[in-house]
Amino acid sequence: MSTLPPSAGDPVGELDRQRFDRHGYLVVRRFADPELVARMRAVAEESLDPLLGPAEYEADVHYPGAPADRAAPGGETPRRLLHAMTRDGVFRE
Repeated sequence: MSTLPPSAGDPVGELDRQRFDRHGYLVVRRFADPELVARMRAVAEESLDPLLGPAEYEADVHYPGAPADRAAPGGETPRRLLHAMTRDGVFRE
């Protein structure tokens, strides 16, 4: 059973539901207004330099080719900023 609830006139297809169930998110292109996307990008970039945690680092994911630990070259590279919804109101819009 999908954890993404269906709704009337729902544009999300079964393949999208399966992707959401597998990955926990769904990319919907052109869903947000370009101005909102620009504001979100600005907040994200401001949170990277200097880094405003919490963040997930390349070494944390243990993907093939990822640094073995944070002390390894590239290990302290931020991969993802965490807690987006509480980071700034723009992400709740």
